[in-house]
Amino acid sequence: MALIRPAISLEDRLLVVSAPGSVDLRLPLDAPEESTSPANVCSDTVSVSFSNPHLGVDIDAWFSSFLGVPCSLRRLSGAQAQRHAHFERTTAGGAPVPILLSNESPFLLISQPSVDQVNNWIHEASPAAQETQSVHADCFRANFLLESAQGVPGPGGGPASLPLPPFAEDGVDLVRIGSETFQVLARCRRCLMVCIEQSTARRTKEPLSCLARNRKNARGKIEFGVHLMWREDLSGSRERPVLNVGDAVSFVSLAAEEGQDGLCDV
Repeated sequence: MALIRPAISLEDRLLVVSAPGSVDLRLPLDAPEESTSPANVCSDTVSVSFSNPHLGVDIDAWFSSFLGVPCSLRRLSGAQAQRHAHFERTTAGGAPVPILLSNESPFLLISQPSVDQVNNWIHEASPAAQETQSVHADCFRANFLLESAQGVPGPGGGPASLPLPPFAEDGVDLVRIGSETFQVLARCRRCLMVCIEQSTARRTKEPLSCLARNRKNARGKIEFGVHLMWREDLSGSRERPVLNVGDAVSFVSLAAEEGQDGLCDV
């Protein structure tokens, strides 16, 4: 599945799905629901819908043929209740965090300095395998990848940004990207999926082996990256948020919430 690449065109209202050796699927985002059925997603039973955009293509056969197992493409039924994330933190009003068909949260954030530190650990453990065992940030399948600005002056000649240390995201409560604010829900627990190269679908032993040595919490769970939810009440937009590559990012740490300085631009 790592080789199946979806792309959304809001202008054309299309979901374009591509895979090596296969004809691209161009699926209307606004296709009407024709039927619904129950499905199990991460121990939750949800109602999913099937729509036939009349493309002359058997969509389920397209996925089944490429993956080599029977499967189907479905969407969360708009008429049904949403799933909720299983975190102790809730929305500003105290309600559970709503999610769609994602595993655990609406968004996932990692940083390049954290990825670099993982590669440093890998190379320290196996210096001779430096090239073959290096991992790319995309193996963590995050929505947001932060890169340090390395002291670049802010907009209008404002204060220079601070270099971002590895795992700075671990101690953050709020993340502001452009004009949008996100709340950190929890650290992301990791499994064997991080060992799938996203460009080749090849399975490797890293980075899970390295993370198991260096990133276990007190309960023995491996962690990397943080789960986020969008805070509409703290954001600049009141409709669908828009983010752009290169947007400035600000961190608000838990210490800052207690009156200490905890801002960092990256």
